[in-house]
Amino acid sequence: MTASAFAQSKSDEKAARKAAKEKEEALAAALIDSAIADQKFVLEADYLANPDGQRVAVEPTLNFIGVDTENGAYMFAQGQEVGYSRGGLTVDGSCSNFSNAKNEKRGSHIIKFRIAAQSGENITVEMTVSKTGYARATIREQNEVILRAEGNLVPLSRSRSYKGRSIF
Repeated sequence: MTASAFAQSKSDEKAARKAAKEKEEALAAALIDSAIADQKFVLEADYLANPDGQRVAVEPTLNFIGVDTENGAYMFAQGQEVGYSRGGLTVDGSCSNFSNAKNEKRGSHIIKFRIAAQSGENITVEMTVSKTGYARATIREQNEVILRAEGNLVPLSRSRSYKGRSIF
């Protein structure tokens, strides 16, 4: 094999890998877009932060914010550093005031919604989601930031989150 043929072969391999990666990213972005449009998604949090910015790594299967059309749930189960007991708490409620603004150029989303629980707790969530599904959420109660969460947004059908017993 000549040097130019070898270089061409390497160049072809690189182009094929790049095309495959772009195709995979486009499929992932379409999946995220569909989950948001259908209002069936879960933010599986890898990190939680309190209003002062103290950030801790958490287990994504136990720390999530989920939306299923008109229903919502959230659970934060790690660390007193962010103001919650280690036992965790799942809160179910109705999801309302859902809005989604998509930046067509970047493929990102800004999502806002409210979860009103039967127990009387009401939170407002504002979330930015990249086209790859990485999301940052700010959770407010009575217009005051109580928590920030970062992680991956996944379709509800692909979520690994463990939903514990709800409070009433």
